[in-house]
Amino acid sequence: HSMFSKFDVIIMDEASMIPLPAVYYASALAKESVVISGDFRQLSPIVTSKEKAILDEIGSDIFFKAGIQEAFENKTGLKRTVLLNTQYRMPDNVCRLISPRMYRSELLTEYKSSPAEMPEPFNSNLVVIDTSSLNPFVNKKGGSKYNLLNAVLARNICSRLNESKFTGSIGVCTPYAAQRDLINKLLQADNLEEKIESGTVHRFQGDEKDVVLFDVPDSYGEHYVGAFAQAELPSDSGSKLFNVAVSRSKGN
Repeated sequence: HSMFSKFDVIIMDEASMIPLPAVYYASALAKESVVISGDFRQLSPIVTSKEKAILDEIGSDIFFKAGIQEAFENKTGLKRTVLLNTQYRMPDNVCRLISPRMYRSELLTEYKSSPAEMPEPFNSNLVVIDTSSLNPFVNKKGGSKYNLLNAVLARNICSRLNESKFTGSIGVCTPYAAQRDLINKLLQADNLEEKIESGTVHRFQGDEKDVVLFDVPDSYGEHYVGAFAQAELPSDSGSKLFNVAVSRSKGN
């Protein structure tokens, strides 16, 4: 407390994931002003409690609490805010995948770099791999899901990129911790864990990779469809999860 009390301005980044009590505490340490930056279309704070009263109080982010999200959705004007509408990370066709769905097409791209060279059939900015014809089966471990076929496929793609002498950074992200653990074990068995980063989507918020593999385990065998698959509105948690996963890519 004594260290931070000497500052006139407090700046908080990635604020959508900061629990509200932490935002309030840090804000109180500023002598003059507080600058809060972040994206309310990305992941909210992680709250493990199932109590509605607790979730209502600390489960949302500062943008929702301040009415900024509502103002954006209703186009009523955004007081005290500056919209940064140009990004430089991803190519235009990746940006167009999320911009109309999450940002009313207001997110634009000025992509200066060239995408990392990829071997076929992955030599495109966007590649969708449909495993439905292989009847992948999803299982549950505790409250999390895993899909062996999808995990093996992710490992095989990583091996293929490694064998092709691809030198860019690679990230494998998935909505479920059980799937992350399974993929990590497969990467370790092939001695790829030091070259390729694997984690949940929450782990990747704020990060970026030349290539992102987004693995969705939901498939046959589980009657309950996860929040990701049920998402309809940009404010839904599944939509935010998809947005973060896709926007980590610097090229492919």
